[in-house]
Amino acid sequence: MKIEDYIELAPLTYMRGRTFHDCFIIIDEAQNLRARDMLTLVTRVGENCKIIINGDPTQIDSAYLDSKSNGLAYLINKFHNSNDEEIYKLWSHITLKKCERSKLADLACKYL
Repeated sequence: MKIEDYIELAPLTYMRGRTFHDCFIIIDEAQNLRARDMLTLVTRVGENCKIIINGDPTQIDSAYLDSKSNGLAYLINKFHNSNDEEIYKLWSHITLKKCERSKLADLACKYL
């Protein structure tokens, strides 16, 4: 089998109307998604799926989003502040505190 038989890369515009079963989904650069986009993606997850959503809220490329309004922050806030016991069985959240690129990159995230 070819790698194309195992891995599918797809833009957000191709997610509407789909449901994914029996797969492992990775959403990268989620800090650049809107809350509506995050809803679109997470609600496509079907049975027997795992989903990893990652991003750095200090590195947003959109002029219309900030560290609190982006899709990643929206998801974390909504799930973390939920009183629904099922959410705590199905999700977890990890925040990494250290920049691994360089001291300059770390300072740029902090001050720019």
